[in-house]
Amino acid sequence: MVQWNLGPTWADRTRTHGPNAIKPILAKLIDQRPKAFLISTATRDRVWLPKKLVRHDAEKGIFMVPMWLANKKLLD
Repeated sequence: MVQWNLGPTWADRTRTHGPNAIKPILAKLIDQRPKAFLISTATRDRVWLPKKLVRHDAEKGIFMVPMWLANKKLLD
């Protein structure tokens, strides 16, 4: 039987653009509530982000946001 080496699978090649892709956003934390962050970016004055979908690095001021949510909220 012949085995073909076609490189990485389609899922591996599209991981950076797939539904699980993460986008780092440099932003200032304005306020936070039990379930959400209120942030300000260079292009958006005030945006609420749900804590259950976003990771926050307070030391660097970076929010790790799913790509689909960043696109929906028009984050840079």
